[in-house]
Amino acid sequence: MFGLIIEFAHNKQQCDLAEASKRDVAESGRYSKPIVVAIRDAQPFWPAENYHQEFYKKQPKRYQAIERSRRQFLWLQRVKEKFTRQIK
Repeated sequence: MFGLIIEFAHNKQQCDLAEASKRDVAESGRYSKPIVVAIRDAQPFWPAENYHQEFYKKQPKRYQAIERSRRQFLWLQRVKEKFTRQIK
């Protein structure tokens, strides 16, 4: 549903903390589905090109349409979750 989630660690300590956190969340029983998070070594960060910067200012109509779609999707997910809980 959300795609692949990747957590980047800069060193062994961060990697160990990320693994422990992932394990704690998985063992908490809060989620019915498995926690799927890839933990990888951090790579160099490359800033986006200038034409990607401040998209919301340069393309306000497109940005508003994307935000509206995102809000509708999130609302639908909440309604679906409530409905699913009610029928169980």
